[in-house]
Amino acid sequence: MYAEFEGGAGRSLRIEAPGATVDVVGTLFAIEIGDAGTCVSVSHGRVRVTTATGVIAVGGGEAMCTEGGEGG
Repeated sequence: MYAEFEGGAGRSLRIEAPGATVDVVGTLFAIEIGDAGTCVSVSHGRVRVTTATGVIAVGGGEAMCTEGGEGG
């Protein structure tokens, strides 16, 4: 999934993926789901990713991946 979401006051987007919940406020981002897990990359802005092990902020130019779709 590759998307741009224009946030605003009181607006957000939540995406449930294997091993992660991604909360988007306004950004350009991508989510890739595969056998090895879920990967989130951000072009600009910031998203909050919640996994079984905690909450991770992913900012512009950054990416993170879960392990085996189970968080991490």
